[in-house]
Amino acid sequence: LTLRETTVTRFVSRKAREPALADALKDEPFLLRALESQDEKLSKEFEAARKRVLEDGTPAAIRELFAANPLTHDEFLWGSCMVVSRAFEMSDPHMMCMLPFADSMNHASRDATVQWRPKLPRGFFIVSLLTDVAPGTELTANYHGEGSPSGAHAPKLEQVKQYVMYGFVESGAFEAVRKAALAPAQ
Repeated sequence: LTLRETTVTRFVSRKAREPALADALKDEPFLLRALESQDEKLSKEFEAARKRVLEDGTPAAIRELFAANPLTHDEFLWGSCMVVSRAFEMSDPHMMCMLPFADSMNHASRDATVQWRPKLPRGFFIVSLLTDVAPGTELTANYHGEGSPSGAHAPKLEQVKQYVMYGFVESGAFEAVRKAALAPAQ
């Protein structure tokens, strides 16, 4: 995958240059608002990270490496999207962590084969089978489990959350946005 295909937040800056993307996003106000909010948040995080690297407390070798090979905004966004879409939140100690293999499991909102509980004390991560699984069966999990939004806008909010955090939705929502985003730049 290229930066263009994986960095959802770039939609915000691209919509000004790409009329098809702007039109598709105009029809999805919840998604556009979420993307704009995410773009603003990640831009602030990028600036804060750059400042931290250049502070006097940062080891000279790291400052020199960064000065010789500065991280671009697009590289930061790509890296951030790769981590956020794969990391799990632990509650004690409170941190985000990477869990090889668990982060490769596909999402299934219905008929998931496993349930994970990453928010357990003392940093444990437990994966439990929800049903008997035959050898060779794909293990899938509901990424958001029981904590999905409720109310009149719940389905749309869940779709926005999936699209912004993971770059997909199961329902085929935002198809026009996806097609416009993946089309060759004009």
